[in-house]
Amino acid sequence: MSEQSAALPSLPFAPVDVCDGIHAAVAFEVLRDQYSLQAATIAAWCAIDARSHGDEVRYRFWFGVFCDLRKASPVFSLLPPTASKLRPFFPEGTDLLSARGRGGDVDRLLHSKDIGSAIIRQIRSIIEN
Repeated sequence: MSEQSAALPSLPFAPVDVCDGIHAAVAFEVLRDQYSLQAATIAAWCAIDARSHGDEVRYRFWFGVFCDLRKASPVFSLLPPTASKLRPFFPEGTDLLSARGRGGDVDRLLHSKDIGSAIIRQIRSIIEN
């Protein structure tokens, strides 16, 4: 058993392959391309947000994407959210940049009311262009 498979046990449920018309493989690619090292963080927060709203389908979708990102490469590790999301735990000025160096993208997403829907809209926008 490899270290990665030991670190990530199999899912306790069947992952959802399509959510809101977006396939998990597309979400994986867009998150990886747009957010690089923060891709797993974004997927994890989408899963947490869906779970907190009781949306089991979206939770299973985003948790599956998160696990796929983690399995794909050890580079896609979890990074903590920005200081403004967990202000008491991080010093002022802590900020994470997107893969393209756009400061505030992750911060903006983490402050959106429904991060999963915000990411789905972003994916649709990228696919349409």
